[in-house]
Amino acid sequence: MIEPKAQVFAQITKLKTTYPNLKVLQERQKDGTIPDFPAITFRIEDDRPAHTLDKDIPYQRIVARIDIWTNTSKESGKLLLALESKMKEIDYLLSTHFDILDQGKGEKYSHVTTQFIY
Repeated sequence: MIEPKAQVFAQITKLKTTYPNLKVLQERQKDGTIPDFPAITFRIEDDRPAHTLDKDIPYQRIVARIDIWTNTSKESGKLLLALESKMKEIDYLLSTHFDILDQGKGEKYSHVTTQFIY
């Protein structure tokens, strides 16, 4: 059985070799504060094991939600490409990504949300 939270965290953390100031957090702060940029927040949205008759788990369907937070759209685009490449290394495939337009209170930043499926 795969422990997806640890696996995804370890893989995202490898991006620090290219982005040394990158913060990697499990989920966004509960109080709604936005992390310092650049940052990646993530959570496991679904983890469904498939059991055999012998009660083994040969396969899991895992859905990871990963959010990218940067100062500009250009930065988030570059980080998205790097993230997609790293996640492919562990067989998580990008299923969707889109910009979140939540720039209230005059704050300017780029927020991209993604979903990866294993």
